[in-house]
Amino acid sequence: MMNDRPADRRKPLKHRVKIALRGTVANVSYYSGFSRMLARRSRQPRLTILAMHNVESPPSTDFLPPDMKTPAALFDRLVAILTKTFPTFTVDGGVRALRDGKLAGAAVAISLDDGYKDNLKAGLPILQKHGAKGTVYVEAGAVGERKLSWTHCYFWVLHHKGFEFFIEHYKTLSKDAAAIAQLEAEACAGGDLRYHLKRILKYKADINDRDATCEAVMRQAGGDPPAVAAQIYLSPDEVRELDRAGIEIGGHTISHPILARCADSDVEREIGDGRRRLESWLGHPITTFAYPWGRKWDYDDRAVGALAREGFVAGCSMDPGTNHPKSDTLQLRRYAVDSGVSIPDLVAEASGTFDFVRKYLKLPV
Repeated sequence: MMNDRPADRRKPLKHRVKIALRGTVANVSYYSGFSRMLARRSRQPRLTILAMHNVESPPSTDFLPPDMKTPAALFDRLVAILTKTFPTFTVDGGVRALRDGKLAGAAVAISLDDGYKDNLKAGLPILQKHGAKGTVYVEAGAVGERKLSWTHCYFWVLHHKGFEFFIEHYKTLSKDAAAIAQLEAEACAGGDLRYHLKRILKYKADINDRDATCEAVMRQAGGDPPAVAAQIYLSPDEVRELDRAGIEIGGHTISHPILARCADSDVEREIGDGRRRLESWLGHPITTFAYPWGRKWDYDDRAVGALAREGFVAGCSMDPGTNHPKSDTLQLRRYAVDSGVSIPDLVAEASGTFDFVRKYLKLPV
């Protein structure tokens, strides 16, 4: 999951102007052919890693929010355009090429987080159709133990019962008075309740109380967390099927926690044991990792150090941008993709168009 940030209900005018200018530059450069020309001619090594979740939205995943979905038709179009414009890599392959000086220009790597069934059923055929490579970051607990995370319980309840049901039952079942008070305050404030309530649960609520309470609320709403997990996540056999098809499998912890909120021992366990579970299924090393949630406030130096001790080749964040030869390979940037993605913006980012405009036209895009 992605795109979380500290609360900010109103974007300042300067930010809105920058977004509008960036959109204009992206559209003009894309439809004029400039971005694709720059991608072909540039010899500046750069690797843009796409980050997605679901490739389609069958009934079993209807409860997930739009920023976790990329419809199959859009994914097909996106992969078709990318493979005609850039060489594609797995994250491991792209990072090694970037590190070893073997990238002659712009390249992309396609990654999908968490390990959903549709990555195999819908995503793999599209990647194969276009000759593209990809990486799937697998949440080991959801796949191996059918453990549904608190966020999925939360989204499921909101989809089936609504905000009022969730808040009232959370108040009844939770022992975290401070979090309850903040949830009530956010509910009164209005705005994007799905986001703002989730932010409180994510950053403010007691972790153990939140996990247990969200699962209990889902059960009171008539949901079956293990059954839902079995419907939406890959099985170990399906992870092996992706691996045999040439898709890189990467680490994504056991339970998808905010590593910055974890105890030292839990950071090591989530990263190391999660990796070893995947390796036990596949029979070969796991070399890259994606930080759950992945923004700079969601993980810290302890997690980066754990990756280094485990010998990972790469660690992927959710901080936006493109990677260069001097980028920190254990804190790589990714470009978030969902149903609202702007293909011109993505191509402009990956090709280096925005860097060109900043350098030569001095525009703040």
